[in-house]
This record gives sequence, C-alpha cells and structure tokens, in this order.
Amino acid sequence: MLSAALCGCQTAPVAVPSVAVVRPATFNAAQVAALKDMGFTQNTEDSQDWALDFSDSKLLFNTADDTLNATGRVFVTDIAKGLVKIGINQVRVEGHTDSEGGQALNQALSLRRAEHVARQLVQNGFVDGGVARTGFGLSKPIASNATVEGRAQNRRVTLIVMAE
Repeated sequence: MLSAALCGCQTAPVAVPSVAVVRPATFNAAQVAALKDMGFTQNTEDSQDWALDFSDSKLLFNTADDTLNATGRVFVTDIAKGLVKIGINQVRVEGHTDSEGGQALNQALSLRRAEHVARQLVQNGFVDGGVARTGFGLSKPIASNATVEGRAQNRRVTLIVMAE
C-alpha cells in the first residue's frame, strides 16, 4: 500500500534543455592572434566567427548617409589588407542605423552602408563573392536612440569574419 501511495505522488520528469555543441574554431593560432590585434572579438552568436563592431567612431555614419569618411576608408583598407594577409577571405558586413526616419528607409540605408564597406573591402583584396552584405536597419541598436550620442553609435557597420 505504501508503495502504491508513493507511486501516485511522483511528478512528471522535467525536460532538460539540450546543450548546444560548440564546434572547434577553424582559425589557426596566428589568425586568431591577428584578429585580436585588429580589434576583433569572438562572436557570441557563433563561436567560430569573429566580430569587429565599428561603434567606437571608426566607422560611424552621419544621419541618412551611407559613405565612409577618409578615416573610415583608411581603417577598412587596413582591415582588408590585414585579413587577406592572414588568409581570411570570408566576411559578412552588417549595416545598422539609428531610429531616425521610417523602418523601410532605415532598412535600405543600412544595406547601402554595408554595400559601401563591402566595396572598400573588394577594392583592397577581397573577392566580391567572399563578402556577404546584410542590412539590419534599426533592429539591433547597441545604444539608446534617445540621445544624440546613442544614435551616433547605432549608425555603424559590424564586420563578421566567418569560419570556413
């Protein structure tokens, strides 16, 4: 009787979430060291990829503008040449905007920003087919759009070096 009572009190098993399997990095030690020297950090969304977020004013854009200034062109040129030198030839350029203007306008603007940086990469050694372009519009802010400084940080590109 006691065992029957205990069986009736059992709770249903709790589902345990599966653990994501992390694939080993495909970059060699020299490439990882060079990526770190250039300012890349390991991407938390995919541990094999490395990201360089240009929100620290190297590649910020003016409101409604999609062109790099002279400093930005030099910076992208240096990054492109550095990546080519260490044998990295797959990148994704992600464009972003602040919240000024409508969603459709910002989506198109973010893609034009990514395209502009992609052209700079291609002019400096990348094969066009190795440069993916994505526009995120205003969907991924990294700072508050309520301030001038925050909106400036959100008008940026992010460069993702993709593992092969």
